[in-house]
Amino acid sequence: MAFSKRKWILLPFATLIFLGLVYWMIGKIQYRLNVMDVEEYEPISTLKVPEHKLTHAKFPFIDVHNHQWTMPVQDLDKLITEMDSLNMGVMVNLSGFRGKYLEWSLDNVNKNYPNRFILFLNINFENLDDAGWPDETLALMDEAVKQGVRGLKVYKGLGINR
Repeated sequence: MAFSKRKWILLPFATLIFLGLVYWMIGKIQYRLNVMDVEEYEPISTLKVPEHKLTHAKFPFIDVHNHQWTMPVQDLDKLITEMDSLNMGVMVNLSGFRGKYLEWSLDNVNKNYPNRFILFLNINFENLDDAGWPDETLALMDEAVKQGVRGLKVYKGLGINR
């Protein structure tokens, strides 16, 4: 079945119109069925008690999952003020990275607030199949521990793109 030039031009426009109508209909159906996104979900509380918003923990706590990407150059005084306002005793920065970035982060922390931050190492799995990777990575991990790193963060993307 041969298509004329006119049909080749009209076919994409007809497809776009059809898809637009489908998108519009899905929206109407979701509205009618009261379907909403998680971001829109704000249920009204049925509790009949006085509201008491907590802005400060009763006891010091450890934030075990944080990413401070700018730790090598970050002004930690402001971050400590925010932590103190919440009664956060220690923050674990899972984004310590490696190399100079890690070294600079550790220098900043150790110079300013050595007991308030824990840094994790991030290793590079891109060269996992190289012959020297295990020895180089183990040496990197040993050196990082000597510098003060307290853990290893493996990002969830590992294995997804290979």
